Amino acid sequence: MMIKRIFAKRVSLAQLFFPFVCALVEFFFHLFIFGASDGIAFAMLLGALWGCLFSLIYSLLPEKASLPVAGTLLLLFCLFSCVQLIYFAVFGNLMQLSLVQMGGNVLATYGGVIVSTVLRNFFKVLVLLLLPAAAVVLLPHFLAELKERKLPSLATLLS
Repeated sequence: MMIKRIFAKRVSLAQLFFPFVCALVEFFFHLFIFGASDGIAFAMLLGALWGCLFSLIYSLLPEKASLPVAGTLLLLFCLFSCVQLIYFAVFGNLMQLSLVQMGGNVLATYGGVIVSTVLRNFFKVLVLLLLPAAAVVLLPHFLAELKERKLPSLATLLS
């Protein structure tokens, strides 16, 4: 019953929005770092799983709080992708999640190198940041259009 309550709360197509955006960000992130390689499908699947988590959080929260919280999570996801991109450009490997707390020390020590790396990779960083920003701006319009069409929820389709 919990699953039916989650899916009945919002329109089902809106729940696909976050996995799609996260998979798209992960696609560009993987493309910028590794180029077109075999692991791009796995990277997109991982991004879609993060998007499913954001969609679940979006579904569980009250309607007034769901969009700002899910949008913030999406922006943090993309910001972390940008940090990973810059870290890879500077050090040549991907940053471990445990190193996030040491970001201030790295920024103080390698500040000039990081700024020059951001400027060299400005287009890539811009793409990774504009995708979720556009998504967060377009999401309320997307949801409003879905509500006008009165599409059935996933819970209605499961019944």
